[in-house]
Amino acid sequence: MAEKVLVIDDSLMLLRFANNILTTYRPGTEVITAKRGVEGCYLAHTANPDMILLDYVLPDIKGEEACRKLAEDATTRATPLVVMCGTGVDVRELQAQHPNITKLIAKPFTPELLLATVNSIFEEGVHGSNGASLPGPLSGPIPGPAMVPEGSDLKEAAVKASGNARLYFCADTGYFSLRSALRMIQADQVTGVLRIFYQDPAIEIYFSKGRILMATTKNVDLYKEGAEHALPPMDRDKLDTVYRGQRDSGTPFFILLGLQHVLLQEELEQLVHEYGQRLFAKLWTSRRVYYECEKLSGLPEFARNYRPLDDDVDHWIVGTLRHVRQDELPPSALGEMGGYPAYTREGYDAIQQLTLTSMEKQFAQMVNGANSLQYIAKQLGLSANSANLILFRFTTLDIMEFWPASVFAADTDAGAVV
Repeated sequence: MAEKVLVIDDSLMLLRFANNILTTYRPGTEVITAKRGVEGCYLAHTANPDMILLDYVLPDIKGEEACRKLAEDATTRATPLVVMCGTGVDVRELQAQHPNITKLIAKPFTPELLLATVNSIFEEGVHGSNGASLPGPLSGPIPGPAMVPEGSDLKEAAVKASGNARLYFCADTGYFSLRSALRMIQADQVTGVLRIFYQDPAIEIYFSKGRILMATTKNVDLYKEGAEHALPPMDRDKLDTVYRGQRDSGTPFFILLGLQHVLLQEELEQLVHEYGQRLFAKLWTSRRVYYECEKLSGLPEFARNYRPLDDDVDHWIVGTLRHVRQDELPPSALGEMGGYPAYTREGYDAIQQLTLTSMEKQFAQMVNGANSLQYIAKQLGLSANSANLILFRFTTLDIMEFWPASVFAADTDAGAVV
């Protein structure tokens, strides 16, 4: 008998994605979809699916409420339930609260991962609402991002830098993105420092009540790349003196030049802002990095007396992303030109709050889930690299997601997914 899979998610792109993958690679599978939690629970009760794929963050009801409703309904409590969730979700706590969850799958996921998850459930003989007993929770999420190993150089550098400091939180970018960390600091109005172990010494981001003050590092060679052309003429000894000052204290050498009256206050603020963003930009295309946030009762004097130029974390992040060059993009960031960019759940509203360049704004206006990246690039006169660079900025900000053309290759009836 053909299997029936119910997919509950408010992203039309994801519903279409799941429909195409399952019907193409599991011929005979019937896929039914719902864009809301209440609608999904109703279909689960009436359509008698063999498996349910449930997004944990829904616009009408919370994922935990949807799990509870499905567990309390006699017709669905034995139906295998796969929850799609972000990597920041506490897996053990979630499964302890909802024993009807069979598997968890971390978003975003690949077609191969979706297929492997569905195949494992049906091949293990877990067939939904026909009264079969449901086994205990299986491994999850898939794949589970591991923290940096204790013995790694990054971890050792972190311990050495922080000593016995009491940390507010720590993680690595394989588990929790840098943007998520920055937004958490802003939301909690943290005063302190975020240390990112990209090279030794660490890159440090100082905050005051959740506002980013500056990015700096004692690694002067990393910080000053290309900076000397922005400075007025001066003797080498003076430059070497301020470089040593930054190596010793982490104070950006522009500030030290200001103390020597080489730079005006407005000039040094602009340079500290720009070169802090240039420094941070290196992290977006780097390998997985470890980071930690420490609350401070008092900031270093150089940070305490500095006036921030951005009030919002995402505005600051956009500025850093504009310093990423086309040739620095990792292969994973280069999308198929035939693929489709689309807004995330909160992306369209979020982009309205940002100050965009003219080209970024035009690109954003053409994203509707139906225009391919190739079409957008052609209409705007952009090269493939330039189009991918703008897309990289928006996907890093979680404003957009990108769906490769292969996902929709088998889609002969787009109207079937609603």
